[in-house]
Amino acid sequence: MIFSLRDLFLVTMIVALAVGWWVNRRQFVTQCEKAEQQRVDATVEAGDWKFKATSLAKTMQDGGWKIDTSRDHAIYLIGPPDSPALATNPSKQ
Repeated sequence: MIFSLRDLFLVTMIVALAVGWWVNRRQFVTQCEKAEQQRVDATVEAGDWKFKATSLAKTMQDGGWKIDTSRDHAIYLIGPPDSPALATNPSKQ
């Protein structure tokens, strides 16, 4: 069996397309795995920050500070119980 130049070119093109697709697919899978790892890392870091913020709020509440945690999963510092800065009509000296 004799192969013509056209047949060799066709086989070369098919192999080149298959290898190009395989390389592209491997890069895509690697990028997806990297993005998933970054998402997991960010989730863990967010959990750490939430724990730290909650611990700080609890410590401040134990120290007499007023903390509001009722809105949109955030911690709002209202102020110490007898703060002159929060008085409605601070006395003028």
